[in-house]
Amino acid sequence: MSNELFSPRQDIVFKMLFGSEGSTDILTAFLKAVLPLSDDEYAEVTLLNPISTSDFPDDKICILDVKVETAKGRIIDVEIQVANKSDLRERIVYYLSKMVTEQVGKGESYLTIKPSVCILITDFVLVPENARYHNRYRLRDFATGSEFTDLMEVNTLELPKLPDNSDGTPEWFWLAFLKDDREEVYEVLSDNNPDVKK
Repeated sequence: MSNELFSPRQDIVFKMLFGSEGSTDILTAFLKAVLPLSDDEYAEVTLLNPISTSDFPDDKICILDVKVETAKGRIIDVEIQVANKSDLRERIVYYLSKMVTEQVGKGESYLTIKPSVCILITDFVLVPENARYHNRYRLRDFATGSEFTDLMEVNTLELPKLPDNSDGTPEWFWLAFLKDDREEVYEVLSDNNPDVKK
């Protein structure tokens, strides 16, 4: 008989696994699997307050699932979304915009802005145009493909698109872990990936 555990897709469980002080090693391993950054970027990963400040009383407050800063100052938001909400793309753009604007105060140089990245994990198909389970978006020119800036980036990870069999990447193991709720599946994944085992 299959044992069912608390789903890692549940908001509270996800935040405990990836967004608590004692789990930064797990979070770092996940980030390394998803974002191709240099090792020195991951030398230190610091959890930040996930609640954004507001400048005006009527400002919309955003509460991120997991907000982190890398050793080089990159700000990363990791979101898990189970329900397919019609305004999700707009909400992610708003979150990214807040992550950028919070970095600069009055009289400070815009040159101090570090890249902001959102990793959006969905339990539904968000990008039906292609079969890729990981899509990476930045600001680019349509005609030439040249990049305007790397200061804003969205990574979508769609669990329903994950192939049943491993593609050999550490990312696949993490997403397979998030996708399934059965203890026997976790055991198989743990046997094949020490970071997932933690």
